[in-house]
Amino acid sequence: MSNILINFAIGSYADPTAMPPDRAKIIGIYRHRLSTDGDGVTSLVAFSRLTVIFIIVIVLFAGCTYRSDSIVDNGVWLPIENGESVGSYTNLEGHIYWGTAVGDFSCDEIDVDLASFRVCSETEYAKDKRHVYYPQRIICYDGIDENGNGFGGTYAEEMILKGANPNHFRYLGNGYAVAGNRMYLNGETIEWKDSIVHHYNGDLGNSDETLIDSIEAVYPKVWVWDYDSLRENSSHINTVYPIAPDSLIYLRRYYESGKMLSEGWCLQDWNRETFVTDYIGEWKYFDSDGNCYHKFWNYTKTAD
Repeated sequence: MSNILINFAIGSYADPTAMPPDRAKIIGIYRHRLSTDGDGVTSLVAFSRLTVIFIIVIVLFAGCTYRSDSIVDNGVWLPIENGESVGSYTNLEGHIYWGTAVGDFSCDEIDVDLASFRVCSETEYAKDKRHVYYPQRIICYDGIDENGNGFGGTYAEEMILKGANPNHFRYLGNGYAVAGNRMYLNGETIEWKDSIVHHYNGDLGNSDETLIDSIEAVYPKVWVWDYDSLRENSSHINTVYPIAPDSLIYLRRYYESGKMLSEGWCLQDWNRETFVTDYIGEWKYFDSDGNCYHKFWNYTKTAD
């Protein structure tokens, strides 16, 4: 009896196939992963390292934030009903097109998610849950067909704004927008400038009146009034106070360092001392380094 047990034990140690098939299979798998020959252990260690790296990547992405996340979106986003247009975008029976068409001329359809598609009012920006859109490389056509009828139109060769994630996209104003860590001006990527964000979305507010009030409060001694082309008001100029003795002036403001803060044309009510009633013409704003970061045309009805 003892001889039989000894022989079975020796046989089992020397030949695993002598074990019951199910148990031998389990032992084989176990040894493949945790064998002491190095291969199994190396595989398990490598797997553990990959797992740790994968977890770290997930944690990093989960905690990743972008500059645009803290910025308020100033855009008014509008859907397009069937048969209607918002800006240059048109919905024809559930198909979205950008551009114009005259006569026998058709534009290419934009592949959008119609349910989530919205257009930023008074701009060319649009977005859905997948992409941000802006017309790029615009082509204009015009001609006369064989019957003497005119045809033509405009379309964009590219509509998807590359690098812009719709979940992080924020419209600032006057063509400026941000998405993630990128800044755009009229659909083109530009260098990020915090001064632009602050102008539309920061402490100085997002309106010109708020900008003036804030500068007056923050820099009460900075107002240096330097007038050019001073002349009396006329009936051609549309001002908030038409009966006041307003004058058209070119106004410059400065930082405490003496560098230019802003300059442009406006109307001043002399009865209200330094009160500015209107901006007209081109206005330029400068950062503290002297770089012109924004300018715009803000015309009211001016003299001929």
